Amino acid sequence: MSRIAAPPETPWRAGARASFETVIDDALIERFADLSGDRNPLHVDDAYAAATPFGGRIAHGMIAGALFSRLIGEHLPGERALYRSQQLRFLAPVRPGTRVRVEGEIVRHDADLALLIIATRVVAAEDGAVLVEGTAEVVLRAEPAPEPEPLPAAAALAAGAQPLAGRRALVIGGSSGIGAAIARELAHQGAAVALTYRTQEAAARALCSELLAGGCRAAAALRLDVRDAAQFAPAAAAARAAIGAPDLLVYSAHGEIAHQTIERSSFAQLEDEFRRAAGGLYHAVQAVLPGMKRSAHGESAGAGGAGATGATGAPGGGSIVAVSSIVTREAPPPGWTAYTVAKCALAGLVRSLAAELGPHAVRVNLVSPAMTETRRTLALPARVRDDIAARSPLGRHARPEDVASAVAFLSSDAAAFLTGIDLPVAGGIVA
Repeated sequence: MSRIAAPPETPWRAGARASFETVIDDALIERFADLSGDRNPLHVDDAYAAATPFGGRIAHGMIAGALFSRLIGEHLPGERALYRSQQLRFLAPVRPGTRVRVEGEIVRHDADLALLIIATRVVAAEDGAVLVEGTAEVVLRAEPAPEPEPLPAAAALAAGAQPLAGRRALVIGGSSGIGAAIARELAHQGAAVALTYRTQEAAARALCSELLAGGCRAAAALRLDVRDAAQFAPAAAAARAAIGAPDLLVYSAHGEIAHQTIERSSFAQLEDEFRRAAGGLYHAVQAVLPGMKRSAHGESAGAGGAGATGATGAPGGGSIVAVSSIVTREAPPPGWTAYTVAKCALAGLVRSLAAELGPHAVRVNLVSPAMTETRRTLALPARVRDDIAARSPLGRHARPEDVASAVAFLSSDAAAFLTGIDLPVAGGIVA
């Protein structure tokens, strides 16, 4: 049914062309009607269309848009294409059974902006009559970035150095995704780790077994629903019994985002998000702060743990890191009101705690990732994920390990003079 022209040798120079031929037949029209839901009788009903000035059925105009998408995505420029816009001008109707040639020609390549301007046409293969013409703007996505060479700090870790040796970390929301990556990284850097879960008990216990097998000196999985204030004190007590009084607290509890407009949402949804974000950190800090203050003054860490002195021999104090989102730093998506308000409240709480707890040698910081490759985001359409990745100067999404490295840095003595900051792990999106 279709014939593809040979791709140009230098597809991104001005003047480069590509084309293919196909037949816009009844089967294609029917598939498009099913896909789009557009069953206007002018396209699908012979009797109706015969009584119109067209004298018979014509194909949907937007089939041309779909064919241009094929041209751009498959041939010019191909797999690195990210469609930005397409203008269309319909010059003549397309009858069912018409063989057409879909053509594209690059009229401008702006290398600095990685932008192609492409003239697009659909012409009748039989006589060359132009049926549809337009202009496409196409962004060239960056090539996948090679894995970076290990930085000196990473090389030191690989050689066995452990900046968090002797520390005791409580990771709230540590059973999967970003939280699980944080638990792994803190354990890799020498910390004993207690992590909490709400429903994923099997995953949490499997992760603890993995940490222990990897050399972590102590690991424990604790059940905690962060929306229930009464559960924090028992969870903190269980953590003290398992690993000693935590001197590192990481708050990485997240729920599913409720996409609701303000008209359709309820204040109860906002309250639920607030409890999960700012409320959870609030109660977690209350539960672990007495132990952190004792650690700052060199007192005993309690059962299961060493004292507060770390690898440097200096008094430890404490570190609190909360995981938020860059949604607080840029225009939020429509329908994310409850989530955005809760994350903004979390950011305000972190700043306030940093000011209050600094005199007690307890640092409080925030890490705000951009879209991160987790189960939730990998379920999004590939085009949505590609569009977001293209916004980053580094040309990709964050990985859970990127967030974990930032959290581990803020938890270590290397960040001893950092408190009250919001560190965007966003590949330059909010630069």
